[in-house]
Amino acid sequence: MSYPPYPPATGQPQLAGPGGAYGPIESNPGQIVPGQLPPPSMTMTKPGTVLGIQVILWIFAAIAAIGDVYQAIQMVEYENPLLLIGLAYSIYSTIQGLLSPVQIERGKRGWWLWNVINSGLGAVIALVVIIYALGVVEYTAMPLLMGLGLGGLQGTMFVLLVTKSARSWILMHHIQRGKLRSLGTPAPGAVGVLVKISPQRPESKPGMVTALQLMLWFVALSPVMFTILTIVWAQDALEREIRIGWETPGTSPSEYLLESDFILGIIFSLVAVVALSILAIISAIGLQRGRFWARVYTPIWLGIVTLLLALTTIACWVNFSPGEFDDVSDATATLGVIVSLVFTGAFITAIVAFIMVFLPGTRSWAPGEETVISYLPGAQGQPLPGQPAMATPAGYGPPSQAPGYGPSPQGSGYPPQQQQHPGYGAPQAQQPSPYPPPPDRAQAPQGYPQQGPPPGGGGYPPQSPPPGGGGYGPRY
Repeated sequence: MSYPPYPPATGQPQLAGPGGAYGPIESNPGQIVPGQLPPPSMTMTKPGTVLGIQVILWIFAAIAAIGDVYQAIQMVEYENPLLLIGLAYSIYSTIQGLLSPVQIERGKRGWWLWNVINSGLGAVIALVVIIYALGVVEYTAMPLLMGLGLGGLQGTMFVLLVTKSARSWILMHHIQRGKLRSLGTPAPGAVGVLVKISPQRPESKPGMVTALQLMLWFVALSPVMFTILTIVWAQDALEREIRIGWETPGTSPSEYLLESDFILGIIFSLVAVVALSILAIISAIGLQRGRFWARVYTPIWLGIVTLLLALTTIACWVNFSPGEFDDVSDATATLGVIVSLVFTGAFITAIVAFIMVFLPGTRSWAPGEETVISYLPGAQGQPLPGQPAMATPAGYGPPSQAPGYGPSPQGSGYPPQQQQHPGYGAPQAQQPSPYPPPPDRAQAPQGYPQQGPPPGGGGYPPQSPPPGGGGYGPRY
């Protein structure tokens, strides 16, 4: 059964007067027009989760501002170039804490996503600080308190950012700015829903995805160079200690390596290689198959590794620079510079790979389900944020079952009608009349009710003809 379609949206202004004789009605751009949905900002108020996010970000901005002053005083007092990194991060945190609350209140999706990533990384860093602080808690409790405070704020903000109300707030403004495609034409009074569609992938894998996979492998295998440096460095230290008499001439390099602190460096670098290789294998397989989860999973671990590589690169240049790494042989000193260059390249590669995950080439190969607004009849999906639930206009959509037109079809979603008008639909059982039919009247056809005489008589009396002659026969 087909139903009348929705009336098309004309897009013409509303006219005043009978038949529009007085011309169009002037209205402001933000004024609600009859027959159209109001702007989402007029139907959805700012949720409390967004206010909670803003408060936490303002707290971070205040803490970062205090850190700016502290880092500046430390740089003037100690003149250590490493303190410049702390000052730069503190200034960045201050700027982010001041700008993010304003942009999230405006519903900017990019700022919301960036704060989700930052809060997730902050929670991981806070966990590392707490684990480290548990080892020194008997000496000082300050690191543990700092880790618990940082973890509490970062974890709370992460939870608030991913709540349904906060996501609906961002999605509402995303729709209001026209960032989502529409399916169908919105008719006056029509209610749109959010549906997900699967976009098409290119036939062949883009070269950007292959380059990204190679970069991930380079980042994962970069700690191998530190393992090689540690072995060469241990051999050089053994020869030096034998010359000065600290070790016996018969000591083998393997025995010396197992008894010294160099074994810790080897274990640490090998564990890092295995862990990073597992992460890189999972990302490479997901990207090879074009899975959307790989495009979400890769920047998470890659962002954490990028921060660790930044610290490792700085430590390598400080400890293995020609002025500091001078108590070893020339070959070992040269290898130290090579290791510093490798970690510098790995750090830059990690940054480039992190950016490439979000570029169109990678996104087209591993696409996610696209969210669009559907106005098509019968579309099922999530209602638009801030849109009031509206009933289907009268005369459109599946009508109610009219009395007398048979039962409702099975599975239509409408209850069967119990009453039917006599003479329509399925024939009804005939009730026998208690009165006999008139003797001069033929039997009525089957399927129609038999008419009998009124109570008290065996038939209708004949009627007198009108004056002037002629007349009607007996009327029954």
